[in-house]
Amino acid sequence: MNRPFFLYDCDTFTRSYYHQRYGAVFNQVPVELGERKVEVRREIPSYNGFGSPQDSKQNCLSLIPQPPKKDVMKMLENDLKILRYAAVMESRHPEDKNRKFIISYSLAKDEMQIYEPHQRKCWNN
Repeated sequence: MNRPFFLYDCDTFTRSYYHQRYGAVFNQVPVELGERKVEVRREIPSYNGFGSPQDSKQNCLSLIPQPPKKDVMKMLENDLKILRYAAVMESRHPEDKNRKFIISYSLAKDEMQIYEPHQRKCWNN
């Protein structure tokens, strides 16, 4: 082996083996254990905008990230079910007064989309 190591205690078989083979005599050495390390609580950082929030969370939970699990039953039950709402921007700027939006929410994927349809420019002289 040619490497030094510290053996602070051993069973009777090991003690007799080392005595017969190497002529070593072992005495039990008391070893004090230090304080137990405090478990560090992992905090998941806030979403940074890359990918989906579920992907970002999954990347923090394991060294080799796995794709987040999907609720297949929810996706099958709510497939093609989309809630659509019309919205108008409330703003103190007069050029934003007539802007219209469509807000779509997919029940299967829990995703929201905000879309602004193209409107003809109306110039008042």
